[in-house]
Amino acid sequence: TSPSNLSSSLSSFQINAANSSTDEGYYTLQVTDFNGCQSGVDSLFVSIVKLSKPVLTTNSPICFGEVISFNSSSTCDVLNLIGPGATSAYSTATFTIDSFDANYNSGIFSLECIDTASGCSIESNPTFVLIKPPVDPPIVSYPTQVCYGTSASLNVISLLGASYNWYLDSALTIPALVNGSSIVLNNMTSDTTLYLQIERFGCVSDVETISINVLPIPQAISIIGNNTLCEGDILNISSGVSASSYLWTGPNGQTSQDSSLFI
Repeated sequence: TSPSNLSSSLSSFQINAANSSTDEGYYTLQVTDFNGCQSGVDSLFVSIVKLSKPVLTTNSPICFGEVISFNSSSTCDVLNLIGPGATSAYSTATFTIDSFDANYNSGIFSLECIDTASGCSIESNPTFVLIKPPVDPPIVSYPTQVCYGTSASLNVISLLGASYNWYLDSALTIPALVNGSSIVLNNMTSDTTLYLQIERFGCVSDVETISINVLPIPQAISIIGNNTLCEGDILNISSGVSASSYLWTGPNGQTSQDSSLFI
């Protein structure tokens, strides 16, 4: 006989999916031999360990590189995290996994709660962890130096769904008054440094530093030579400065790229 008044005339007794509220207690046995004689009664107390199902929560979704935080309501002796990468044991109900861990994957995770005294175990609810892909650092094309008073065009390789955040300081606290993947800095009069960070699907890239040097205004030119001469005389005027290139133009379509003009 059993605590729930079940009885059996078989040599063994089995209950599928034993329940602690109905099946825990004393089980008794009495046998009758082939001569019709009855034995004494033996009893066995069966204890059924009931474990509370742990509730597992995470900080998902996260960006690649951020830690996965797990938290459960379990008070078990051993906790086995079961996930798409591997199974690992933990001793506390709250723990984290970094990007170097074999368990650092998107997928479905659950927690197996083990009572070491009884060997009983129970599994938590499944929970899905989403690790969003990393955002590649910006690739920017721009001139490293411009002439004083001119403009500079900065162009970034665009990404679908991305926003481009430009800043004036490395701490990214002072936004620049520009936006978009292609910008133009007009009338540049001093060296300029900008900091760009791309945001995509809630995740951000590393910061790219863009530095542009503004070249000084060339020294003033002063044409040297006679401005009055007789017809038939040689006209000889020069720039008076040292430069990488020259361009002379005259009243009758004369041109020259030398430092001096002879006619």
